[in-house]
Amino acid sequence: MSFRPTAPDRTQVTVRIESTPGRVASLLTNASSGLTRRVVQRELGHFKEFIEGLGQETGAWRGSIHNGHVQPTEPEPPRSRVARWPVG
Repeated sequence: MSFRPTAPDRTQVTVRIESTPGRVASLLTNASSGLTRRVVQRELGHFKEFIEGLGQETGAWRGSIHNGHVQPTEPEPPRSRVARWPVG
């Protein structure tokens, strides 16, 4: 899934679905079935309602997901080695 701004109040959303040939998933992603297209469009509609319901962008998260794992675009800050609870 990728997002590209097209205007100050508009964004183009692109969804890419990959599947392994010969598996059940490939049947569901078959372009001729239309099932996947309808499900994705419905869920994107829900996503649109959620985002627009926030009222404004938060900018809280930046990154990407590859093979099911989050890949942040910025390096994670180093963690403190000092305990956060009272010690002594």
